[in-house]
Parts: sequence; structure tokens; C-alpha cells
Amino acid sequence: MEPQQKLIDRFYGILRPPSRGEVREITWAKNLWTPKIDYYGGGDAFKIRVILPGVQKGDIDLEFVDGKIIIKGERKYEIEEEEVDKWHYESYYGQFQRIIAIPETVKVNEKAHAVFENGILTITMEKMQLVQPMKIPIV
Repeated sequence: MEPQQKLIDRFYGILRPPSRGEVREITWAKNLWTPKIDYYGGGDAFKIRVILPGVQKGDIDLEFVDGKIIIKGERKYEIEEEEVDKWHYESYYGQFQRIIAIPETVKVNEKAHAVFENGILTITMEKMQLVQPMKIPIV
């Protein structure tokens, strides 16, 4: 069977509801996890919220490079396979990375900070004050 056909068969097999008593192991799903993000600005702050259920604080890496915030980490699969006879899981595990381009109106400086609480990483950065238009007198 051709590799492409195997991939298509696996894809449609996952979409098909399982037969009664059928158990499927979806090994490739461990590498497809991408956390959801929200970002918004209001007042003098720009915030990014990253939804990271099941991730430990020590498994997250956060850095600012070339105008982008890079969020990397890993959600670890913590159930020993020897503990269960059959299993079904819909959660994704493994490494993830999100790269977010920061608007030019946002300053990433020593005031930037991140808080990780209840599975949500909130990154806060300062917005630059925009110069208000004004008339320049001619002397």
C-alpha cells in the first residue's frame, strides 16, 4: 500500500466512530498539539493569554526575539501504559511552539512579565504612548 493511501486510511479511520468495544491508539496525535491563544490590548497594556491545561510551569519557555514572542513547552503524557489494559484519549500531548509577532506599538522591556496560574499563561507588555497630532508654529 502506498504511504499516501495509508495516511488517508488512518485519517478517515480516526473520523469514523469506533465500533462497539473497539479501542484505538492514535500515536501520531501526541505530536499535533497547539495551545490556543488570545491577545488583546487595552489602556496602556498589551496581553497574550495562552491556554495550557496540564502543562507545568517548569515545562514552559518564553522568549522575545526579532519582534516576536516565542512560547515553547511540553505537555507530558503521565499515565504509564502498564497501568491500563485498554485506553482511549482525546487529549494531545507532546511539544508545542507558538510564535506571535508583536505590534510595533508594543514595547518589550523590563516591565514585560508573565504569570502562569490555573493552566493559563498571561504575558503583559507595555504599549507605547502614541504622539498626538499637534500644530507646529512657524517663526
